[in-house]
Amino acid sequence: MHDPSDPIVRLAPVYDLIATMELKPATDDGRPIPNDPTMGQRVAGTLDVREVTRQDLVDEGTHWRLRKQIAERVVDGTIARVIEAARNLNGDERVLRSTQRRCAELAT
Repeated sequence: MHDPSDPIVRLAPVYDLIATMELKPATDDGRPIPNDPTMGQRVAGTLDVREVTRQDLVDEGTHWRLRKQIAERVVDGTIARVIEAARNLNGDERVLRSTQRRCAELAT
């Protein structure tokens, strides 16, 4: 979390990365409800979760005053850990595959 009045950057827990895009919400009578890819916060100016790139994540880190090399290391390490976690978790296979796929896209 970034508080401009505090020079220390604190990272919030990783949650809701992409998994909700795989959920298939429906109305009470079963009609599908489209997912909204709009995030609650911008990442380097981007609001659509499907359009965020690795470079956006790095740029966001540098905006928080991380050195570029540190931001790259944090982004790459986080992507790798999320991919590994998704491989080793039990859960909705559709969500886990989607998370792995999206993180693999970010890693390239």
